[in-house]
Amino acid sequence: MSLVLALVIALQAQPQFSDRALYNRILDQTRPAERIPLALEFEKTFPQSTLITDVYELLMDDYTARNDTVKALEYGEKALKVKPENLRVLVAVSYRLAVAGRDLDRATSYAQRAIKVADRMKNQAPPPSYTRESWVEFVSRNRASAEGTLKYIREIPAGLLRRRP
Repeated sequence: MSLVLALVIALQAQPQFSDRALYNRILDQTRPAERIPLALEFEKTFPQSTLITDVYELLMDDYTARNDTVKALEYGEKALKVKPENLRVLVAVSYRLAVAGRDLDRATSYAQRAIKVADRMKNQAPPPSYTRESWVEFVSRNRASAEGTLKYIREIPAGLLRRRP
């Protein structure tokens, strides 16, 4: 029996077993090699959880840390299906697509959407975990990243674009 399966069985045996308990266990892990199996188990066990987008985002980040662009994009796209206006994920997926030279039209679309989302968010009240100043910084930084991705895409030489699959 795998360690992940044993952990999930142990958690299920507890009366307080919930998506939150497994999510917290995922957050307790510091290395992608430890976090990924738990997050994948979360995806199977709690596919309708309100935390699923956060888990997809963690998987996107962990696969990015492992230089697995295909998996990072897969989980970024899953996160966007659940929450299409997730600013951080829009920026991350558009950047990954652009750098990989994949589907530059989609990369452009996501970056443009990120800019629109950022423009709407900048005047919204910050979530409880942010101060007003840190919220404005978060939104501004992500907007600037989306603009940088668009600039990068525009500057790709035409000859290089023709050679990319």
